[in-house]
Amino acid sequence: MSGAVAAPGVSDMTTLGAERVPVVMAGSGWRTWHGWMLRVVLGLAVGGALAIALPGAAGVGVWSVAGVSMLAAGIGTVLAPGTVLPLLLLVGLVLYRFAAPGPVLGASLAVLMALIALIHQAAALAAVIPLRSECEWAALRPALVRYAVAVAVSGLVYLAAVAAA
Repeated sequence: MSGAVAAPGVSDMTTLGAERVPVVMAGSGWRTWHGWMLRVVLGLAVGGALAIALPGAAGVGVWSVAGVSMLAAGIGTVLAPGTVLPLLLLVGLVLYRFAAPGPVLGASLAVLMALIALIHQAAALAAVIPLRSECEWAALRPALVRYAVAVAVSGLVYLAAVAAA
């Protein structure tokens, strides 16, 4: 396939196994999203979630074995989102939240729920969109809609739990 002209709308080719496949459709200007930007969003979401969850756990410091493991899972999630590390990070965040003292329902829980959904979506996209690729916003629209629905539903459940408490 060397020397072949790419199909319209295909920005790059990559090797997947033994065959070359188109990566992502590309546009130009402000309508494109670069693959490395997903890693930045993922890193910010992971950092925010760890900043909320780690300090709140009683008796488990940031520099304990569990804390360092969570930091390593967070860094690994950003570097290798296509592995099992995002799952380990999300399970660890939930366990840390259960270990946190104080009220079960709080503002930090609402933010953490939105960040967990963002980590899930961003890791899924970053796993399949290479760093050097570009894609149009329209290609990301279904993932953005899923994220908005997940946050809206979890927000409604959170508000119902607050109202019932």
